[in-house]
Amino acid sequence: MAEQVTPVGAITALPNTRGQIPALTAGLVADARVLALMDSGMVRLAIAGRVIEVATSAQLTPGQTVRMLVEEEGGALKLSVVERAVPQSLPPGETARSAWPATDTVPVPVLSRALSGLMARQAGLAPLFADLARIVEEPPSGGRAPALPAGVIAAAAAVLEFRVQAADAGDPAQILASFLRSGVFHEAAQRPGPANQPETTLRSLMALLTQAADGTAPTPPPGEPAPPADLKSALINLRSALLAALGEDAPRLSASVPATGEAVRPPRQGTIPHGQPAAAPLIAADAPPRDALRTLLAETEGALARLSLTQLASTDAEPILPGRGEAPTQPGWTFEVPLAAEGRTSIAQIEIRPDDGHTPAGAEPGRGWSIRFSIDVEPVGPVHALLTLKGANLAVSLWAERPATAELLQAGEGGFAAALAEQELTLDRLLVRNGRPDAPPPPTRHLVDRVT
Repeated sequence: MAEQVTPVGAITALPNTRGQIPALTAGLVADARVLALMDSGMVRLAIAGRVIEVATSAQLTPGQTVRMLVEEEGGALKLSVVERAVPQSLPPGETARSAWPATDTVPVPVLSRALSGLMARQAGLAPLFADLARIVEEPPSGGRAPALPAGVIAAAAAVLEFRVQAADAGDPAQILASFLRSGVFHEAAQRPGPANQPETTLRSLMALLTQAADGTAPTPPPGEPAPPADLKSALINLRSALLAALGEDAPRLSASVPATGEAVRPPRQGTIPHGQPAAAPLIAADAPPRDALRTLLAETEGALARLSLTQLASTDAEPILPGRGEAPTQPGWTFEVPLAAEGRTSIAQIEIRPDDGHTPAGAEPGRGWSIRFSIDVEPVGPVHALLTLKGANLAVSLWAERPATAELLQAGEGGFAAALAEQELTLDRLLVRNGRPDAPPPPTRHLVDRVT
């Protein structure tokens, strides 16, 4: 079961070679060995028993072996790097992100089989949290939830601990804790800081992210030990408990879990965040325990697949899909936060990335940040935000899809500046609109030159 997604590299292009190279057919995944680098961006490859020359923007090295996916578009075959070994040691000053070659000429989606599987299996977290709340917080003795093994109940309760009260979602310390515990950094080592009183202002949060943008994963604020677990760890533990409870059927069920709940858009680069509303439980109160375990397993697998896609969206190696916006020039982080309100759990989606664009007059020098988030919590409904922070200056744009919510936000503009002053920030501008943010513009990338 893939939990990590291998970054997808740049595209190479071939002329229409059907009949001439019968071994290369669309859908083939094969290892290719780089034989030589030639003039004009051409590379000689040995693949599928053939030696071919292709034009590529990928940074390849003679003697290197890469795994490639063969696709067809408009009668032409294209090769895509779908797997490449990450160097065990990196040159000084080079981060794991920068070790991957630039992919500035990706004209069409190129998804590896692993990525395709994640896309098909991913599911929103809201139904899972609704079902976990049912089995943990509604005792089976009352006939409101099926009786499940104690190990499953304990693992489910651990996942529910990652919910954040909606009323606390605006606290920068809570945002930072949720960010670090979101699972995006599951594979990254985190170290505790010195024992000092942590700062919890929005500007201190941005300072921590600046350290991360320079090549290291964010660390907890000073005085806070590294979190003992993150959401991905909790989900993996839940999956293990479910598989143990299912016994002999576990391998078969784990290999072919059905889709559950309503489909939600996957987290992708070049798209704006999209929050998930709270969902009703899918597990009926009178469901047989084994059926409840199967449903929970499917939901957990879907949540893990979505978390892996979220991790991929937090790298600069993810391909851009047709109709999506341009890939950001600087990598950032995308993560999701379960929000608890009135006994239900919705999912906020947040994107944080460097933004070194326009600097307002009088703003402090230094790195700027762009923060987007989207929530869908009753009774306000879907609300989207774009915060641009440069020094101590903050520009805020809010979109509310319900007219009554937009009017409520507009009426509260006066107190917004005072609230920001408590965070040592100056409000540069505040815009409130009824509706939703515009979708990103379509890509303007140039197609890769084909060999003619």
